[in-house]
Amino acid sequence: MSQYTYTPIDVASSNFRLVRILPPIKPLFPGFSETIRVEIIETSLQSRLEYDALSYAWNVSPNGETPNRRVVVETKDGPQDLMIFQPLEIALKHLYSAHQRPIFVDQICIDQYNLVEKEHQVGIMRDIYSNCERAIIWLGPGTRASDRYYRFAQEINGEGVMSRVIGPRVAQFMNVFDAVMDPTLEVTESEREDRDDILDMLSRYGHRYPLDGITDVFQRLWFTRLWTIPEACLAPNLVFTCGSHTMCYDCFRGGILFYNLYNTHWVKHTVTKVSSSHLKQRDHILELSRSLSRIVQERKAIHQLQRRLGIYNIILKYNVNDHEAKIGVTLPQDRIFALLGLASNDDQLRALIRPNYQDDVSVIYTDLAVLLLQHNLDALLFVQTPKMAAMPSWVPDWSMSLKIPYGYVTLTEPTFCAGGEHDGQSIRYRRDGNVLTVPGIHIDRITHVGTGTLSLDADNKPFDYLNYRSSKRFYDEICQTIRDAASSADSLYASRDVDDVAVRIADGGLVLKDLESRFGDQALPRMHRFHKNMNILGSALIKSDETVKAFSMGRIFTTIGIIPWYLFPAPELDTLFLCAREPRKAAWSIMDSIAEFITDVTLTIGSSLAVSIAALRIKLRQRFAPQRFHSPQAHYDKVADRVGMDAATMQDPDMHALIQSLIRNTGRRVYRTDKGYVGLCSPGTEPGDRVVVFLGGSVPHVIRQKPEADYGEEMWTYMGEAYCEGVMEGEALKDEFASAKRTFSLV
Repeated sequence: MSQYTYTPIDVASSNFRLVRILPPIKPLFPGFSETIRVEIIETSLQSRLEYDALSYAWNVSPNGETPNRRVVVETKDGPQDLMIFQPLEIALKHLYSAHQRPIFVDQICIDQYNLVEKEHQVGIMRDIYSNCERAIIWLGPGTRASDRYYRFAQEINGEGVMSRVIGPRVAQFMNVFDAVMDPTLEVTESEREDRDDILDMLSRYGHRYPLDGITDVFQRLWFTRLWTIPEACLAPNLVFTCGSHTMCYDCFRGGILFYNLYNTHWVKHTVTKVSSSHLKQRDHILELSRSLSRIVQERKAIHQLQRRLGIYNIILKYNVNDHEAKIGVTLPQDRIFALLGLASNDDQLRALIRPNYQDDVSVIYTDLAVLLLQHNLDALLFVQTPKMAAMPSWVPDWSMSLKIPYGYVTLTEPTFCAGGEHDGQSIRYRRDGNVLTVPGIHIDRITHVGTGTLSLDADNKPFDYLNYRSSKRFYDEICQTIRDAASSADSLYASRDVDDVAVRIADGGLVLKDLESRFGDQALPRMHRFHKNMNILGSALIKSDETVKAFSMGRIFTTIGIIPWYLFPAPELDTLFLCAREPRKAAWSIMDSIAEFITDVTLTIGSSLAVSIAALRIKLRQRFAPQRFHSPQAHYDKVADRVGMDAATMQDPDMHALIQSLIRNTGRRVYRTDKGYVGLCSPGTEPGDRVVVFLGGSVPHVIRQKPEADYGEEMWTYMGEAYCEGVMEGEALKDEFASAKRTFSLV
């Protein structure tokens, strides 16, 4: 049978193809699977033909994997072969009997080897999915666990309560949610009805919730892929199919909503100890369910609120993963092109971006970076490490794991305004050499970079907890750096208290600025209390570690500082004289030394072993022992008093915000400049690098000069963002920095 040959689509038109699934070809021999048979039809966006669209995970690598499953395409010239990947074959076999409408299947409907056609079809993908009757989301073959979850979700949705609270009564749901957690709250009559119905369902269904089932469903590859997001968000209706089970969008939402209600209620009212493994399972489910939350929020913005984001914010939203798993995609350029359909219709930046599958990804990302930087200079903050080596230093690599910039409260909310307003007109790009010229202000040259950094507590994985030992050492290093900077009379910090500066620098100024907006002059004393308690805890942990090390076998004698007498043998003549004249006394002396040696070794081993076992027991309890959600306040007070901390301060919500802010700053190091500026820099910064403020940027940056012999002119490598105490609020725009203004050429 001949291979199927696509009839090219006119790229000037709005045409696209659909697939009609035909009865499969029966195998000639028992035990062999059926062969899928389809018809491919061409239509246009203006056609009124009703069709579905398939959303599924290709599950192929970007390394040139070849499709190996045969599909028979019926044409006017007779049947022809088309090769597809196995995940699609499995999906089509399940979908045949249930779906009679034509269906859009990208792997078949787009000629994957015609890059021009692919660019055209990706460009109209938004309209293809927006105009379909529904998107069929194929999660994969069913399992016992997934079947159990689908049956359970259908059972609870059959009560009608979930559809009511996310449908006609959605406006009051947050009040109902609070009332479910605390039934003593005053509510309206309709809110009381919803509260009582949910509490009744929790009592009947909560203990039966199939945790393994929901984990199985949300671990499906579909939830981890980028292309599935626009496919699920653009379509007017959705159904979720897993094996032989199908569930509508609202029912699927209802199932996870009931889990959130059940889990929050369980956390609030569980008083017994809970195993660490059970807690990790529940935490894992919450992490997995974020993928559905993204779709729910995006669908609401598109279909209900009619408020789409611009492409700049869309790119950030789905490519900056922070501490979460990166959304997967096969081709790195699709991290941009797959998102075009989600952007606002009137977004001018989106209109400048065209799908391009012919150039290398480094070229695509470079061209995109020019557009993004002209739109918002803070796109530079997504130049993080490690990135693709082939790209210019100022180009973000959207395929790597990216964090929210240090100087941002949220992904789109900058905290500072170091470089003033951005107009985008002064940025120039020279394609010859990939040179980006940006106007800015040279602040100073870095002369010292610290060695310490904040880190996470490895004993508490997979949860992110601050390592208080590292925070204590990091704070001490910041204080010492400030003292060194303030040693000169003209230093910016000469007249300021060291701790006043240190508490601001430690987390990059984020929390203190927020506290100042709420507490005014009381913000600084609050920060001092927070850091004092953290330093007390860090010191106690460091002291504990030193005690454990002191009782190690190798160090115990040195720690005690006493060398036993039997390790110093008497002079040879004295020993011979004693053995000759008083052999009995000599023998007793030898016996005494052996006895004392055995006693000392026994005590040494016993002490070392006891301390080692105690330390190991604490680590094992910390990581694996059952935990309580709610301990009596007296317990917190007792623990805090034992260490020397204030329990109320440690439980303050702002203290928690500070800890989370410090966690965000893991990896940064303290630096000092020639003129005495102190701040935080990104990994990879070295003495000799420069701190600059680019006009229009919210924070300072670190750049490194390239050898002029290589370029014939002054060129710079972009190193990363920085915090510089004293220039975060636009101070560099004042007259005293007028002579430092210049244009920087980044390569």
